[in-house]
Amino acid sequence: MQNERALNESNERLHSLAAHLQTVREDERTSVAREIHDQLGQELTALKMDISFLKKRIESTRDNPEWNNILENLKSMTEVIDMTVNSVRRIARELRPDILDKLGLIEAIGWHAEEFEKRTGIKCILNLQNGKIKFDENLSTTIYRIVQECLTNVARHSAATEVRITIQSDDSYLHLRIADNGKGISEDEINNTKSLGLVGIRERAYSAGGELKIEGEKNKGTKLKIIIPLNEHAGKYY
Repeated sequence: MQNERALNESNERLHSLAAHLQTVREDERTSVAREIHDQLGQELTALKMDISFLKKRIESTRDNPEWNNILENLKSMTEVIDMTVNSVRRIARELRPDILDKLGLIEAIGWHAEEFEKRTGIKCILNLQNGKIKFDENLSTTIYRIVQECLTNVARHSAATEVRITIQSDDSYLHLRIADNGKGISEDEINNTKSLGLVGIRERAYSAGGELKIEGEKNKGTKLKIIIPLNEHAGKYY
């Protein structure tokens, strides 16, 4: 009995440590995302303005024999800057989507699913509860990261063509379900402690006081279900 109690206490400490580390990582992501978006984005915009100014100056010297080449190079540089700005915005959003802070969890998941579908060609079918529902910042971040990690696993391992994301809640529980139509995860893969993606999903679910269940059926897909009690986030859910 004493050994069992000690083991439970040890597990609780490990889960608390994992939750703390996730919070630290999230704070670092937020800081890096802001730095990328604000500093690098502004510098690229300034560079684009300088190129635009040079282009106007060069256009006034059409008699220059290199005029066409110079103009073409400036156009190419502008296109590269535009692509870089878009990349910077995408990376910043992946690190910490501003939509999560501005509009909330439901809209952020919708945005990420749309981007995922564009990038991978895997169809995302969403069944998300009314967008007016909001959660506290930590819970919203936890759920968003779980969805993000699950979709990454779908793209990497499932060979799926379709994935469904469902979020429902009542006064007591939040239900998150993610199901794909891929090859199906095996029991060995579910229990593989070296699968960092699944380990991260488990720890995020446990850090919110939730329960995680993963099921796989060969050639019929994988289902992930998470239930999080909202009473543990009392006063932070409305």
